[in-house]
Amino acid sequence: MNIFLETARAAAAALQQGYFGQIMERHHAAKKDAPSGTAVVLQQLMSEVGGAELEITSFREGDAAGLHEIILDSPNDTIRLEHDAKSRQGFAEGAIRAAEWLSGKSGFFDFKDVWRVL
Repeated sequence: MNIFLETARAAAAALQQGYFGQIMERHHAAKKDAPSGTAVVLQQLMSEVGGAELEITSFREGDAAGLHEIILDSPNDTIRLEHDAKSRQGFAEGAIRAAEWLSGKSGFFDFKDVWRVL
């Protein structure tokens, strides 16, 4: 997901070049919040970098672990960025890696501090 966020940051420049965008996200039916925190982070990132607030469309169905898609559209082409979590296993592995990386450190960190050195 962190690589997806970095890619979205780069793609947000399209919003200053005549593209308009939207965010779609899909999670399991039991998820209580809509939009998800990740979708809100994507919306904030696209607004900060691209200067436009993208609409978020949320779906809650089945047992989807988490899908986030950014669609950037212009009269000439469409750019689609998608992150589709196949299961929650990757989130658990990331939490373990972060805990191991944090051992012996003090301070405040973001997960990008962890994945960039792994």
